[in-house]
Amino acid sequence: MSEATAPSLQVIGNDAYYQGKDGRFYRFNGTKALCISAALADARYQVLSAAHSAARYYVLAQREGERCILVYAVESGMWFIEDAADISRLLNIASTPCALVGVHSERLESAPQNTDVLLLEKSTVQAEENSSVEWFCQSGLLGFEALHFHLIDKLAIAFESEVGARVEILVRYDANGQFEPLAAFVSQKKCLKTIPLALRRCQFFELMLRGRGMSKIYRLSYFTQEGSEK
Repeated sequence: MSEATAPSLQVIGNDAYYQGKDGRFYRFNGTKALCISAALADARYQVLSAAHSAARYYVLAQREGERCILVYAVESGMWFIEDAADISRLLNIASTPCALVGVHSERLESAPQNTDVLLLEKSTVQAEENSSVEWFCQSGLLGFEALHFHLIDKLAIAFESEVGARVEILVRYDANGQFEPLAAFVSQKKCLKTIPLALRRCQFFELMLRGRGMSKIYRLSYFTQEGSEK
């Protein structure tokens, strides 16, 4: 861990969670550091602040100018991505993970007066309870039309979700194996958003999207590059 990644450090139980110098996230159990961010592929985030509960590790991060909250579920090992356009800071207030809106002070131990405070745990639970419509969709094979490029490296999905809607994105590479988690999040604000995602090197892939709550998908785009057979 470096000075630049120090804001990512949180202690949950007997383990320390942090971003390493290589941009990946780790859990240190007192003996060795274990990488926990394989599901984020090679995506690199600039960490701005972090918070935690007994079950979740929250990171306010920025990538390509867009802010988001990365949420790591300690028990399941899954990552979720939440919208964070209006969030300026994460911190724990009275042992509760909170997000501050519109505050830019570097040092805060509590929320200033007249500050909007979002309780992360409460908002997530309420969002899941209030969104009852479950849905599912799956793509065909994507990438066959450009096999000569040999490399599909980026994906972007544009969609709109109601407040509290939950969306999970899964991917299967080259028709091999099971679908694996790529990203997941709970929408905090109803607006059109584009989520950039990093893919492993592959010739083609399939996507599965599922969720709870009303969501509308507007566009799916992926980017190819020329590459060798190696």
